[in-house]
Amino acid sequence: MNFTLIYGGDIRKNPGFTDKKAHKGYSRMALTAQEYGFRMIKTSPQYVKKGVVTRYAIYNEAKDKWIKKRGKIRPGFILDKSRTVTESLAFKKELSFLCPGYINTMQMKLVCWDKMMTYLCFPEFMAKTYLLRHASEIDNALSVIKGKRVVLKPLSGQGGEGVEILSPSALRAKTSFKRPMILQSFINGSKGLPGFKHSSHDLRVVYVDNKPVQAYMRWPAKGKLVSNMTLGGIAEKIDLDDVPKGVWEITKQVTKRFESFPLTFYSIDFMYHNRRKPVIVEINSNPGLLVHDHFSEPVYEL
Repeated sequence: MNFTLIYGGDIRKNPGFTDKKAHKGYSRMALTAQEYGFRMIKTSPQYVKKGVVTRYAIYNEAKDKWIKKRGKIRPGFILDKSRTVTESLAFKKELSFLCPGYINTMQMKLVCWDKMMTYLCFPEFMAKTYLLRHASEIDNALSVIKGKRVVLKPLSGQGGEGVEILSPSALRAKTSFKRPMILQSFINGSKGLPGFKHSSHDLRVVYVDNKPVQAYMRWPAKGKLVSNMTLGGIAEKIDLDDVPKGVWEITKQVTKRFESFPLTFYSIDFMYHNRRKPVIVEINSNPGLLVHDHFSEPVYEL
């Protein structure tokens, strides 16, 4: 059976991965898939039409490279790592409907992609959130989101892109937004997680079919407040047995609500506010699969 990875870019121009860590991680995934009886192929969105792949690449271990191929293939399972943006929603919706093996339905992706939707689904576990469309709404937002610091994020996005932590006065100085944003209460995670020495870090728990498979801590690079690894953050894998009890109490409620979705793969990011209470920062339907130098094994391995 084929296991299809849909990745951004164009495989005709670049059948592999320019990033060395991405190459290492996905190549290892291809070999692991093979051990379980799957053939992993990589393709680009433009080469998937009506649920059929027409151009793709496969990993050649002897050459340690991804080789371009042509031919019609109907995918078994699909992991769609292409960016979720407004322009791609119709493509993802169609593929999710046509292919029963599509991991994370479009409805599931929307709950995670739209951060306001995430908040509306899990308000009791998240920082207070306000939708910002125009700069004229800033004063109203600050009457709801109070504090010496607030968090401004794009309504949709990943990897920490566009996230700002700023004072109310700095927010009021903004005259426009290029895209819809959300404003959130600032979570003071500078004291870190209970039971761990590192300060100023968050916790990610990765789930497959609503079962936890891995957890790891992340902390920001020096001088930064955002811990995303794409922005220089550092990660360290921890045992599931060491995850604080308060986190499991919340994830139990999240997985219960996600039971209505088939074939799920997602992560839940937490911070501890002043080391006392776990708060969901984000739920990600496209969590990282890269091998990191800080890990003895991949973030997740099929």
